[in-house]
Amino acid sequence: FVRAWPIVGERIDGQRLLSWCRRLAGSQDVQLRLLDNKLVAYVDGENNLHGGIQGEAYGITAPYEGLSPKEAPVQQPPVETAPPEPVPATPVSKPVPEPVPTTTSASGDMVQTVVDVVVKHTGYP
Repeated sequence: FVRAWPIVGERIDGQRLLSWCRRLAGSQDVQLRLLDNKLVAYVDGENNLHGGIQGEAYGITAPYEGLSPKEAPVQQPPVETAPPEPVPATPVSKPVPEPVPTTTSASGDMVQTVVDVVVKHTGYP
């Protein structure tokens, strides 16, 4: 059972979306376009593309694309700081147990049986 909930106002804040894209791209020249039903972000598109920027302007971010971040203030989410992790007082060295040598003993008969099974199932000797 899914209940429809009426949406009031814009679902996406275009200013915050564009700011997030700029921060990820590391550039202020980011333009969002709709091209073949896909949202495409062009970073310095006029300088990096031979054909230029293609697609329809994305209506949600279009009013903010020419503005610098100073002209369009964006609310930053509060940054949560994690408490510092406790540092162990002194490292305790544990004695390292010596590895126990393992001995493998396989009779020639068992090795031949394994080879026969492999040949039977794979065809490779």
